[in-house]
Amino acid sequence: MTADTISEVVYAENLRPLQADLITLLEEKGGLNRTQIVTELLIPRTTAYDNLAELIELGLVEKTSKQINNRGRPVIFFQRTKKPLIY
Repeated sequence: MTADTISEVVYAENLRPLQADLITLLEEKGGLNRTQIVTELLIPRTTAYDNLAELIELGLVEKTSKQINNRGRPVIFFQRTKKPLIY
């Protein structure tokens, strides 16, 4: 995704700059868990989660889970959906 496309998404979806950063990060790196996201963007976990929840509601991001080992809870990953960014 190019910077021009991100700008168009921010305008079309009325996204905040942090949400645009999240979209860009997920486009560039693929599926990431919340720890990876907060480490990359240097933001609090709750801020990341709240903004990801809004992007999920808009259909721009999806949440999936994957069992990493045989014990414990699965790890939650966030990734960009295939939904077109511009209508």
